[in-house]
Amino acid sequence: MRLLRSASALAASVAVIGGTALAGTSATSPRFSFSTSVAKPGEEVSVRLSRRPRPFKRPLRLYLVPELAASKVGSRFDSRLTYIGSVAPKRRTARFAVSALEPGLYALAYWCRGCVFSHGKQLAAQLAPLLRVAAPDSTSTCPVTTPNGRTLPGMQASDAFHSNEALGLFLPRDGVFRTPNADGTLFVKLIWAAVGPSGQELVVRYELLDSSKRPLNAEVIPGQLGGYSGRSWASRMHFTIGCWKITGRVDDVSLAFVVQVVAQ
Repeated sequence: MRLLRSASALAASVAVIGGTALAGTSATSPRFSFSTSVAKPGEEVSVRLSRRPRPFKRPLRLYLVPELAASKVGSRFDSRLTYIGSVAPKRRTARFAVSALEPGLYALAYWCRGCVFSHGKQLAAQLAPLLRVAAPDSTSTCPVTTPNGRTLPGMQASDAFHSNEALGLFLPRDGVFRTPNADGTLFVKLIWAAVGPSGQELVVRYELLDSSKRPLNAEVIPGQLGGYSGRSWASRMHFTIGCWKITGRVDDVSLAFVVQVVAQ
């Protein structure tokens, strides 16, 4: 693990993705702060815009990016980015639940259309302060994700829905699927929904944790979730008994979580 730099050096560490370093002028570059420096997957964290960019007329979309990749990511559609929310002139705080990320240090990346604070580059990263994503408790054999109950705008309330308020799906309330099959296999269809206009389609990948096997691609079928006018899909996956990480991505938004498959 890399050693953290001094506080004075960290406070000035802001880089433009895919371009030259920012000039660091308080008149143009935003600055953010986390509500905590360490969090585990599933824990709530807030990001506050502590210094406004100028001009500031459009929402800033926020992402976590591994610290070592922060200076290399050039697009908001890069799979190394994890969307966590947005801030706006009248809403300067974004709250998010830490996704099922690998333990390590993460920088905050931000994007907005037509912003000038990054010398023409719309995606930039603040390298300080960093958020350390801690490993789950060692006593947990499978750190399952339980639904946070955050439904999307226009959707009927449900404590079985899990989302980052831009992309979400219905999950078992205990994060566990139970298979009646003697061979331990299980076919699962998950229902997803997203906000925003039509754009890229949903891509879902799933992988067995603590396994050398490559991630699998789920079959994704567009559909229409009853009572919801936004985009929705069904993803079809074939599991075996074990601990599985699932990642969905549509446009620049991703959502990762962990489920467990056990014998009934």
